[in-house]
Amino acid sequence: AVNTGKVVNIPPGTYLIDSPIELKDRTTIIGIDKYNTSLISKKLSFGSQKMFNAINKKDIEIKDLKIDGNANDLIISSGNLPYANSPLIYMYKCNNILFDNVDIFNYATLWDTNVPDSLMTWSNLYFFKCEGLTLNKIYQHNCRVEGIQIVDCQNTMVNNFVSTDNDGIWTPLHIRSIDYAKNSRNIKLSNAYIKGSGGSLMNISGEDIKLSNMELYEAGHGFIDIGTEGMAEGESSKNVYINNVTISNVNTNETTTQGTGISFKGSGLILNNIQTDSVEIGVFLKDADNVIINNVIFSNMVSKRIGGVGSNGITIQDSRTVNMNNIIIKNVPNYGLKLNRSSNIKLNNSDITNCTARPITIEDCQNILIDKVMFDNSSISYNREFITDGYSTTGCNNIKILNCDFTGTTFNYGITLGKTDGIHCINNTGNANLYQLSYTSSVLVSTGSNNLNYRNPVKWGNFTMWIDSTGKLRIKNGYPSSDKDGDLVGLQSN
Repeated sequence: AVNTGKVVNIPPGTYLIDSPIELKDRTTIIGIDKYNTSLISKKLSFGSQKMFNAINKKDIEIKDLKIDGNANDLIISSGNLPYANSPLIYMYKCNNILFDNVDIFNYATLWDTNVPDSLMTWSNLYFFKCEGLTLNKIYQHNCRVEGIQIVDCQNTMVNNFVSTDNDGIWTPLHIRSIDYAKNSRNIKLSNAYIKGSGGSLMNISGEDIKLSNMELYEAGHGFIDIGTEGMAEGESSKNVYINNVTISNVNTNETTTQGTGISFKGSGLILNNIQTDSVEIGVFLKDADNVIINNVIFSNMVSKRIGGVGSNGITIQDSRTVNMNNIIIKNVPNYGLKLNRSSNIKLNNSDITNCTARPITIEDCQNILIDKVMFDNSSISYNREFITDGYSTTGCNNIKILNCDFTGTTFNYGITLGKTDGIHCINNTGNANLYQLSYTSSVLVSTGSNNLNYRNPVKWGNFTMWIDSTGKLRIKNGYPSSDKDGDLVGLQSN
């Protein structure tokens, strides 16, 4: 054990740690620098030996050294194993912790699939219920299983974090909550470069989260998951600000893998100055409210499905009050913007280009405003609709498309209607077909005596009006099931 109040200066060299060192209050461990002072873990059959342990301690600093897990040749496996998934450094209920200029590498461990969530500590650094944690100039490489885990901690700052060349790591940085009554709070991450993971590059849940100035590359599943792992049930987050982030999934061999740029579940998200390239979905909102997205570019989406949601620029599901401004979405195999079961969504001053399916699809939504958006799908090889609710179950209401430019678009029909009321198309230019309505296949209205082709009826509230094959005007409360369904209007006779 290191005594209370000690400053331990470690000279240049490599030092084997063959049993955990218990840290005391007001302890500082400092090397010459991370290139010349190295602490190496004892090699164990299950992976890296724990180096440092601290429980209910305060004022601990570890600086200017290299931490070697010594498990680079371990064959990773899981199952009902002896509980041996020790981190290199474990801290529980500690206050005022500083790691500065530390190199962490060669960490790996087996893991037990039957341990409770609070004991899943298979990570190189594990902090649980700590307050006042600062990680500065951390370089994580050649690590596997999990990276750094920060669980139910408050006032956490991570700055100048680099994680790369990690073969088989699942999540390089995992900040999460398992105690829902006391989520992780006040989390700040800035100046990060993270490359490569089997899962998400970053998985974060908690309150008052600020992420800025990051470059993220080559995720196996997602890049930034906020509030949930892959939209699972349970965790959600509040008051999240993400600024100045570059996300790309292009590997060094010029192939791509799946990955969602930013996924969010919770309340209060601001995204600003975000760029993604070659990801599955730029932004995925699920059960979110009070979201602002400004100044983002989503380009060159890849078509590999995650949970059936498809490849889209932005996907919004079961969410409320989302304002998007200055958005560029281009080169998308599926939808530019996909809305499901959401309300009070606004898209302003944006550009959606080259969407193979549709620029926008809206299903079971209310109060949608599309204003001052430029649409250019000139490279599409076949014609589709601009906007559809053809898969709606309850229908849409109050959709406004205002002041948009459709120059170069190639869709046949502007809007495919299933069960929709309140469509407002005003001051739009560039494609007259926006005002051509196409109803779903269940609406049978003939355009000729052979009844093989159908014209578009006009919907007034719950009523539908159309001209039948004999030239008669008909009306029905609801949708017609055939050409001669409904009632003749006025004094017409059969």
